[in-house]
Amino acid sequence: MALSTSSFSAAVFSDRLERWLRGPLLPAFQREYRLGYLIVSLYFVANCVGFILGGAFNVWFNDRIGFGKIMVIATIIQLAAYTIQPQASIPVMVAANFPDWFGAIPPKRPS
Repeated sequence: MALSTSSFSAAVFSDRLERWLRGPLLPAFQREYRLGYLIVSLYFVANCVGFILGGAFNVWFNDRIGFGKIMVIATIIQLAAYTIQPQASIPVMVAANFPDWFGAIPPKRPS
């Protein structure tokens, strides 16, 4: 039990650490892509909108599809988003960041 709890804690910490490290990368994005702060900050707007809609869609899909299927679909969507992000330009990164939250927010477990 202690091993599974510690491995889950490490996984959650590494996921959140990856999300926290995006902010300090803004100046690098601005230099690399020669964009203004407003355009680069759309990355965080897509992050927020994806978080809100991801939670709503997970609950909605969970009621219609089921817990097990939505976990598989959410994992595939998050994997696709993480695969696209490192190779893309800023507009594609912003678009890939939006569905990332669909897989990051676990659906509610049926009671």
